[in-house]
Amino acid sequence: MTESLIMLSQMHILEADLESFCRRKSVYDRSHRNIDVLASFLYSCETKPGNVFLFNYGEECLFTAYWEDFPDQEGGKKYILTVNHLAQYAVEQPFLFVTTNSGHLQEVYRLRAPGMPESVPDGKNLAMMTHEAALLTEKFWHFSQDRVFPAPEVALRKRNYFYEPLKRSYRRYRKRMQEQEKPARIRAATAESPFHYDFDQRFLTFEGRVLYNDSVTGDVLELPGADPFSFGLKGFPMDENHYYEYRLRVMRDEGGEHLSGSRSGRVTACFQVHPSIDPQSFTHVKKRVEPVYLKDSSLVYVRKKRPLEGTPYFNQCIMAVPGADPESFSYLGFHYGRDGRQLYVLDTPLPVDPGDFQLDLATGFLWDRRHVFHYDVRLSLDGASFSVVSSESEVNPFLGPFVLQDKTGRYRYDRDGKKLVRLTAAS
Repeated sequence: MTESLIMLSQMHILEADLESFCRRKSVYDRSHRNIDVLASFLYSCETKPGNVFLFNYGEECLFTAYWEDFPDQEGGKKYILTVNHLAQYAVEQPFLFVTTNSGHLQEVYRLRAPGMPESVPDGKNLAMMTHEAALLTEKFWHFSQDRVFPAPEVALRKRNYFYEPLKRSYRRYRKRMQEQEKPARIRAATAESPFHYDFDQRFLTFEGRVLYNDSVTGDVLELPGADPFSFGLKGFPMDENHYYEYRLRVMRDEGGEHLSGSRSGRVTACFQVHPSIDPQSFTHVKKRVEPVYLKDSSLVYVRKKRPLEGTPYFNQCIMAVPGADPESFSYLGFHYGRDGRQLYVLDTPLPVDPGDFQLDLATGFLWDRRHVFHYDVRLSLDGASFSVVSSESEVNPFLGPFVLQDKTGRYRYDRDGKKLVRLTAAS
């Protein structure tokens, strides 16, 4: 490993003062806040994997370090100016130590100076400064394992590694920078070094083609006509012109018999353009890990699984919800949705009064005065007197089985078997 410089500083700073510093405009670049400049140092560790940036805060003690494996004079200047600005919020005057990666002290800066800080004169308190630098260098290596530092995305998942507001800011900064760099990276992509799309790493592009590494069939699938520069629009498998749906099909011979021989047994896959989705207006009705409802300017859609005959696989299809109004549509929970006129479970309308109904958000029962539903199952119970007494599952109460009650008595409902059994009659 070649000798390069590590800049280290530790200071006593109150959390409110640190928050104030992060909100302020950077003295290096007045168009950005300090928190964004800090995020840029961390991002440099991703674009230049030899770099290391630390910004650790706890119990009113801030430790920060920056190591450029291949030093950039402008990057070093930006870091020194930023730490010098930060020092103005510290309780006591701190120092910035510059050491080699083998631990030799090169320079010491007295912080809080206006503009660029000046180094402390040689020989002044040299022994004390050397000792302090050694302690900070030891602390620096403590964040590594066998002197190897984790990549930013790994480090961000560690507890007490980075200052929490910086972690949030970095993710926003990284997304913004990757969008800015995306066109150039796509143009430079090759078969040996393709560009992988951030929303799903199985999608990649090079030489103007958009491809998909299919884990089911083991094949590399091409998305016909997909535009690599706009692909991944809004985090969906779509470009500015088309939404692409993944489709599995059963392989058959000329006589219609199943074939075998592919890695998946007897299926093949492709991508096809969805016939009605408008990419420009397509979005989630409510953003969730696995959104139930989606919409564009004309239609509301729902994700539904369609089993593939004779295989353990299924296709996840995006189906239009007939008659649903995208402008007024909202997600209620438990696969229920509504617009201004109607309630739905997935793509099925429910005969429930949209102006007078109840939804139990713990168990998923929905009812009005005349109907009781659990998802798409209508129960023969009186809605006007209906109540959920209990769920036998304390961990996941929406799984049941459930004890229910109406004016005719108490019942046990098994969601899996869809069986309603009377326990006691009304007295």
